[in-house]
Amino acid sequence: MRAWTCLALLAWAGAASADGIIIPEPWVPPLSVKYHRVKVGIHQQAARTEIDQVFVNPAPRDIEGTYLFPLPKQASFSAFSMEVDGQPLAAEVMDADEARRTYEEIVRQRIDPALLEYVGQGAYRARIFPIPASGEKRVQLAYDELLSRDAGVVRYVYPLNTEKFSAEALEDVSVTVDIESDVPIKVVYSPSHPISVERDGEYRAHVVYA
Repeated sequence: MRAWTCLALLAWAGAASADGIIIPEPWVPPLSVKYHRVKVGIHQQAARTEIDQVFVNPAPRDIEGTYLFPLPKQASFSAFSMEVDGQPLAAEVMDADEARRTYEEIVRQRIDPALLEYVGQGAYRARIFPIPASGEKRVQLAYDELLSRDAGVVRYVYPLNTEKFSAEALEDVSVTVDIESDVPIKVVYSPSHPISVERDGEYRAHVVYA
């Protein structure tokens, strides 16, 4: 009989937050994040992550911004898609060096230096316009990745630590993960955030952080 799989769900340390951010131009106070919802499906070592965020522009004028999403370290991505208000949007994946230059440039513009936490990581970047005056902009992002496995432990990492980039506290934040395995799942845990786990037999689990 094959050994049981121990599956660990990991999130970066920090308060409930919005990992994907919009840096507005010209430089104005940060946008607020109305909600941030994440749905993840994991089968064996293949994971698909779907992100749904709504940003609120408090300014009395339309603005333009750059959307940045820090990519998890050591992830191997196979597919990306992005929509803004339901419409497909062209975006680019930056390698770690290019992303570092982007982060450092933003920091030089006196935006929160917490962005330096992401130095050394790649990023997903897209230009967004317009972000309507006193209005909202919905961003949806999805990507596929192959998770690492070490000594029977499969690790999933989601960057959940940048609430500091939202002008207001989030009204709604959640991460749900549905896991399926061809071998029995022994343990599901998160060392950084409290989660609830529902088991459906030995081969399936439903995990929620909210």
